[in-house]
Amino acid sequence: MKIAQKEGDTQQELFCLRKLNQLENELTDSDGDRNLERTNILAQKERYANKLTLASAQFEKEQLKNRAIIVVSILLFFIIILLIIFNKKQLKIRKDKYDKTVLRLELEKLKSEQKLSETHKTLSSYSTYLSEKK
Repeated sequence: MKIAQKEGDTQQELFCLRKLNQLENELTDSDGDRNLERTNILAQKERYANKLTLASAQFEKEQLKNRAIIVVSILLFFIIILLIIFNKKQLKIRKDKYDKTVLRLELEKLKSEQKLSETHKTLSSYSTYLSEKK
């Protein structure tokens, strides 16, 4: 370009100036500070996106874990309630069985006492009969 300026060739000078600007633009785009900053920003952006994705996955995992704990707790609660109800029913059945057994035994006792009383009467009358017969 300096040679073209000294010779006064404006066309050659303009051509060289355009080539020089084109080379500067290519260097700026490929090796310039702006390009390095842009690349650095893009790398940081990608790292941030990766961290955000990881945090989101971990958050979803924690939510799933919490939901599982809640579901298990509710199921345990219902199982405990069912066991309590079942136990109460079993106790009621046992009590009814016991009451029936007690009533049956009392009835048998009354029958036995009545039989005994009848037997005593019969024995007493037989004894009276024997004593009169003698």
